[in-house]
Order: sequence, then structure tokens, then C-alpha cells
Amino acid sequence: MERRFQQHVQTNHFWSAGQRVLVAVSTGADSMVLLTLLQRLPLNLRPKIGVVHVNHQLRQQSEQEEVFLTDYCQRQQLPLFKTHWVDHPLTGVEQAARQFRYRFFADIMQQHHYSVLLTAHHGDDELETILMNLVRGGDIQTMTGIRSQRTFASGKLMRPLLVFSKQELRDYADRQQIKYFDDVTNNDLTFMRNQIRHQIVPVLKQDNRQVLAHAVAFSERLQRLLRVTQQFTDEQLQRIGQFSVVGFQGKVSAFKSFSTDQQVLLLDRIVERCLIQRGVTVNEGQKQQLLRAISSVTNPQTQIDLANSWQFERSYDLFGLRLRQTAKVPESAVYQLSVGQWQQVDRQQLGLVTEQAALKPGDDVLSVYLAPTELPLIVRHRQPGDQLAIKTGHQSVKRLLINEKVPSEKRERLWFVTTAQNKGLWLLNLKKSQLFNQIQTDKIHYRLVLRNI
Repeated sequence: MERRFQQHVQTNHFWSAGQRVLVAVSTGADSMVLLTLLQRLPLNLRPKIGVVHVNHQLRQQSEQEEVFLTDYCQRQQLPLFKTHWVDHPLTGVEQAARQFRYRFFADIMQQHHYSVLLTAHHGDDELETILMNLVRGGDIQTMTGIRSQRTFASGKLMRPLLVFSKQELRDYADRQQIKYFDDVTNNDLTFMRNQIRHQIVPVLKQDNRQVLAHAVAFSERLQRLLRVTQQFTDEQLQRIGQFSVVGFQGKVSAFKSFSTDQQVLLLDRIVERCLIQRGVTVNEGQKQQLLRAISSVTNPQTQIDLANSWQFERSYDLFGLRLRQTAKVPESAVYQLSVGQWQQVDRQQLGLVTEQAALKPGDDVLSVYLAPTELPLIVRHRQPGDQLAIKTGHQSVKRLLINEKVPSEKRERLWFVTTAQNKGLWLLNLKKSQLFNQIQTDKIHYRLVLRNI
């Protein structure tokens, strides 16, 4: 198994020798095997390892697990970053725990300059996730399962064990006498994932031993297909209409010029960018209803209410998604921007990326040096008293708008980017601060990128 792991790491170039990687370890068999395999890599493949652990304080055994991992890391001379989760909600514990866990991982990565986070997800996890998402809705965007790597916080999140089964990992742990702890909640059949894990996956494995490999291959191919499809749909949507901070508006005639299959993909992308990325749930039945409304010849005026105060509206040759008038006025919207995230602002996208991130021709870029405490950035409309730091001191945004002769009706719609402490970075499309673009050794170099859609 060690040889297979080495070949897998070498083939996929997950990291370079000596690169700082952070390993999420729960003390279960999967994460303890991942940590062991990393430690046993030859020097020309071995990264510089740090360990991160969250004691969720949901089980009595978690205290024993934390003590064990602390002692293990001390003996192995591995840096350990750990925390406790104490604010447990009454419902949605599993999702809340995951959010807390990954926020902590991101904070440690940024504070201690780790460029890669490794988790011990394996082939069984991949198959379980695909099946669970199929049962819950079957949206193709969720059917990709677990990605082997993606951007995360100030670097990347990688799962180098997806090509291995859970049984392979356990067998290796037993042969090598690796100590680990079993989470008894994994046997609780009130959770859907555990039902799939214990009642469905074993039957599929018995029927076809290659089912896990097939699930991983399916996930990778679907991810590749979706990337190509999204590029196509984004290009074609520019012919149909435009996105803004309040939604999307396009022409029915332009939309109907595409084939039926293409229309389905285009609407999926509109819904994803306007609603799903904002946490608004849209089921397949609602998508079909929207398609019928756009295509209708007999009813050229339609309104359909969606979740979270969103509304679809068609009026003759125009259709779109927008917040209903009873909802909060869009100009009062405030967004948070973390590393690796993008936020749509009117007809543009604003992203905060690392200095290694690739740029596109036409990108407007502000180089900034920021401390972890200055994140996430705030994206909002301007407020009284806003200032930008310039070479000669500070300039009020109000005076800047007067000097630039910006019409009054446009001033309230301008977007202003600040640090978490409300220090002005950028009045988009007008003026950039000159305070944060100087090299500061105690801060991390990022790029604020403003990109036309």
C-alpha cells in the first residue's frame, strides 16, 4: 500500500518535497493511516507535516482521542493545532460541526502559512456521497461527489486517499499496528449516510468489486464535463442578458434561439449563479416550471415566487430572476469575501486570490498585504465617513466623488471594499488605497481582482 500511495502522490503532483501541508486528523483509522503514509514517504516526496484536530465535545471518547493525538504528535515531533467546539446548535449539528471544523482549518492555514490541507476521504466516502446526493435531489452539480483537490482558504484542499477503499485502509492499519479510534456514531442508522454505508454500499461491492473505482472515475469525468459546460454556458449567457447584484435579466428571443438541451443547461447556470451560490434551494420541479414560463407562447407575462424572497418574472421578451420588492433593498447588501472566493457586483466579479493565482487579460488588480485578522474583507455600498488611504494621508470618499464629478444617482450604487476593521481598500472602478500594497513581512500577499463577466 505504501508503494501505491507513493506512486499516486508522484503521479498527481499533490505537493513538492518540503512543502508545508496541514493534515486533518480525527484519530479514526482513515486519518491515522494518512498521517502514517505521509511520514513514511521517501524524502524526495515527503512534505513538511503539521496536524490539525477539532475536539467536537459530542462524545465522551473525544477527550481520550485528543490526549492520544497530543501525545502522538509530541513523540513524532509534529506541530499540532487543536481546538474545542463548544457552541452546539439544537438542530443541524453535523453541518454546523463541519462548518466550524473547516473555518478552523482555514484560520490555521493562513496564520501558520500552510499551502495545502489534506483530509482522509476515501473511495467509500466518494460512493456514499454520490448516492446520498442522488437520493436527496439528483442535481447534477451535486453528483460530482468529492473532488480530489480544490482551492481552499489561502491554498488547496486535497484528498489523496480517494483511490483506496475503507477496508484497504483498515487492513493496513491492523497490519502495521496503527492505533486508531472508532466513532460509535458511524453506526447510528438514523443518519442517511450510515444507512447507505451499512445497508447499500456492501451490496454494491458484493455485486461488483470495482464499484469504488467506478465511482471515483465517474466523479472525475463529471467534474471535467461540468467545467467545460460552465465555460460554454457563461459565454452564451452574455448573448442572452446580464447578471447583476440583484439577479439576472435576459431576452426570451435570445434564449429560445438555443436548442432545448442547451436551454436546460443555460437555465441551470442562471439558477446556480443567482440562487444556489447564495444558498437558495431550487428543486427540479421549479426549474421545469421556469423553463415552461420562458418558452410559453400563450402566456407572455408570468411571475413565480421562489425561496428567500426571490422571484422569477417574464414580461414579453424579457425574463429574469430578482429579489422581490418586499425584500431588503439590494443597495443595502453587504458581502464577506474570503480567500479564494468570488462575489458578483453588478456586471463584474470581485475575487480575493493568492499571489500565485492565474489572472486573465483585462483583470483590474489591487495588490494587498493583509493579516488574518483583517479577513474576511467586506464588500458594501459606501457609507458616510468612508475614507481611502493615499500617499498624502487619507481622502474622504465623498470628496473623491465630488472631484471625479460622479453623478448623484450613481454614487449610492458604487461598491466599497474594506478590511474586517472597516479600513478602505478600493472604491471599485474609481480609486484604490495606497496603504495596503506595500510589502509587509508580517502579512500575506493577496490580490483583489475585478473581472468583467
